[in-house]
Amino acid sequence: FVLISVVAAKNLVRTRQGRALQSVRDRDLSAEVIGVNLARTKTMAFAVSGALAALSGALYGSYLQSVTPEFFNLGLSIQYVAMIIVGGVGTVFGAVVGAVSVGSIERLIDRFRWLFQWIPFLNLSPSGRGITLQNFVRMVFGGFIISFLMFFPLGIAGLWNRIKRYFQSWPFS
Repeated sequence: FVLISVVAAKNLVRTRQGRALQSVRDRDLSAEVIGVNLARTKTMAFAVSGALAALSGALYGSYLQSVTPEFFNLGLSIQYVAMIIVGGVGTVFGAVVGAVSVGSIERLIDRFRWLFQWIPFLNLSPSGRGITLQNFVRMVFGGFIISFLMFFPLGIAGLWNRIKRYFQSWPFS
């Protein structure tokens, strides 16, 4: 489903409606001036994103066997924002790279929790004093969000494009 969604999103970007979505995203007044119907384009963006969210929610619900509101907390929202900002806003490649990188960071921290025993304020057990490992992961995501917004505002996708352009024009750059 991820591969089908990525291919569909990449193909949508290449169509006339996809270019209209990008123009409304970047500057809606300019898009309206060149003839893009704002109401129809924004409704289409809401419908497409709602369909993808419904598909992902159905898949997540079938994976968990039951869904309650406790599964969707502030930490999960921060994680989703971190995925988009770290990967790169406005690109399909950035969304995939951000999801993979942020998801793997959380798994790596959980897998190698024994490496974090030397941090004095970090409490690896759920009871006791200090910062729990779950709150530490949220702090890491917050640090990633801040550092990427400051140093790499286009995310990993923008950094990749910059490196690719450099090597394409290498002898002359």
